[in-house]
Amino acid sequence: MVAWDAHLKRDKSIIVDLFTGQLRSTLTCLNCNAISCRFDAFTCLQLPIPIDHLLLISVVVVKRDGQIPIRYAFRLTYDTTIGMFKNKLAEACSLLPNSFQILCLNRAGQMMQGVSESVDDDNSSISVYPNDALLYAFELPAEEDQSNPQCFIAAPTVIAAHRKMQYNDSYLLGATRGCTARVFGVPLILRFTPGKTTGNKLYEEVWLHVSRFLKNSGVGKQQRIREANRAIDAAEDIRNGYPFDLCCVKLSFEWCSKCAWPAFCRGCVILSNNEIIEDCLMAVAIDWKPTALYLRYQHSVELLCRDDASVLQAWEIHYRPCSLLSCLNDFMQAECLDDEIMCKPCGKKCPATKALAIWRLPKILVRFYHMYVSKIFV
Repeated sequence: MVAWDAHLKRDKSIIVDLFTGQLRSTLTCLNCNAISCRFDAFTCLQLPIPIDHLLLISVVVVKRDGQIPIRYAFRLTYDTTIGMFKNKLAEACSLLPNSFQILCLNRAGQMMQGVSESVDDDNSSISVYPNDALLYAFELPAEEDQSNPQCFIAAPTVIAAHRKMQYNDSYLLGATRGCTARVFGVPLILRFTPGKTTGNKLYEEVWLHVSRFLKNSGVGKQQRIREANRAIDAAEDIRNGYPFDLCCVKLSFEWCSKCAWPAFCRGCVILSNNEIIEDCLMAVAIDWKPTALYLRYQHSVELLCRDDASVLQAWEIHYRPCSLLSCLNDFMQAECLDDEIMCKPCGKKCPATKALAIWRLPKILVRFYHMYVSKIFV
């Protein structure tokens, strides 16, 4: 009150009466908790836009039941580790924390190249995930002889990707016949144990995950085999009743993992039979038959997912408009000063905090927005 009366004696005008307020600045010594206050008049306050210190993380969970994946969203701090993120995701989707693997995909659904190896370390921060990455959590298969359901032990797996052969008119190597392998769609993680998994099991597991991409896919395997002929369904092969072939390839999904490079083999076909696969597979390419790919395959369903309730809730909080009250609260928040100040009770320079507060409001308040800074003229 004394400071305000002194200000009125120095400057008495209509601007002071209508548009001038009073600001209180409080310094608190961190050593002895001594408090000193100062009052200043103001006609303009430059308010900062509050900075959200939380990351919005969206992840799509692909379970092994062949159903449509579900997307979840979380708002996490920058220092949250990948292990903590997995625990939150496991709680939301009713899975164990070590029962799924998170992959970084690009906007087309393919695996991103050049991703840091830190994404596989549970102690790394979630900030190591690329900003433009689509996070997909694939449920891993469990060991068949697992006795304790609370202790998850993952079975050996192999990664598979969709592939099509694209013909180019201009090519140099005649051995390639002008065909270029193009990878598309979201990859799959398949159960595979060398010396134990058969070709039929591998084909059936792939069909479980990809059947939802096809039109009129609700038929059983035996019915597909009986009706698969050139007159009825040219999209499926007569031999195995599937609209694709599985090929053993390298991790680039371009060349065969068995044949030497002079053979220019795009991948040896894995037969759909009851014979056990003895070889260790590096990766599997799902080679789609051209007719099935262009007539039945629905590319619009590849990235289709259902949103959990957490997605809408997290997005509404993360992208809600900035209010004047939030700007004022951020403006009045106490901050630690970089330089030490002289404290009279301590008799030396000590670290301190400074907090601002609006002590007296003006009669007329004018709100003005300019670029990314909110100003209040009073």
